[in-house]
Amino acid sequence: MSSENSSGLFYMGKIINFKVPSSMFLQKDPWEQREILTKNPEYDENDILTMCTFYFTRGTNNLEKIMRTSNESDRRVLDKLIKRYSLVSKGYHATTMNLSRIAKYFPEQSVLCLDKMPAGDVRRPISLVEMGELLGVSSFPQTLTTTTILSIIPHDENLIHPVDANKIYMIVLAYAAQETPVINPAMASKSFSERFYYNRTFAVALYKSKLFTDEERFEIASKIKGVFYVENGSLRLLDHINKVYDCCMSYLKAKHVVVFVPITNYSRCKC
Repeated sequence: MSSENSSGLFYMGKIINFKVPSSMFLQKDPWEQREILTKNPEYDENDILTMCTFYFTRGTNNLEKIMRTSNESDRRVLDKLIKRYSLVSKGYHATTMNLSRIAKYFPEQSVLCLDKMPAGDVRRPISLVEMGELLGVSSFPQTLTTTTILSIIPHDENLIHPVDANKIYMIVLAYAAQETPVINPAMASKSFSERFYYNRTFAVALYKSKLFTDEERFEIASKIKGVFYVENGSLRLLDHINKVYDCCMSYLKAKHVVVFVPITNYSRCKC
């Protein structure tokens, strides 16, 4: 059996087929890894928030770097977490635990943590200022610098309009494509379109996750004040997010990314 799958990208009016490693199609549902963590006898919910805070304020999985730039109190806390959850800086096995994966497995904590964090404290691979300048917007929403938010977007169109769900999808994918060479130098030689499509696979896996019901997704997302407001029982996008989306689409067009299969085509009932 081939270790690769053919996939297509709609590019400049044509479908371009290329090979994507099959391992990308076998990404673990965050739910499975979350189960492993929560069954740890030493598991503490407060630890998750602490690890998410470390990740989003330091902008790296590099534990040595975080230790080196932390005060004594933070070093003691991080050392305890490293031992308790077997955290590592690098590792590509599906069960490896690092700070970014912890954030992915607990979006109800990580995304809300990021949303509430003062913008000046946020450290991401591509800074909010740099991404804003690339798109031509005054500020880039910090909560949309992670595809993790897709795991809390409801599938039910009564809870969020499909158009709005897809706007979130496109914005986070644009950011992901931009940051990929920073966090994975091996991807630096790839075109923006290739990086965009590479991240799409992971984004879809998060959207399809079994972590939460639609009602739970709605409840969590409704607390993300930097992206949504609720009107008549449905999530709506803030005006600024709509503007970011418009600028994002212009940026993608300039990068020759013409997409797409909407994220809403991948709801759980259609898997």
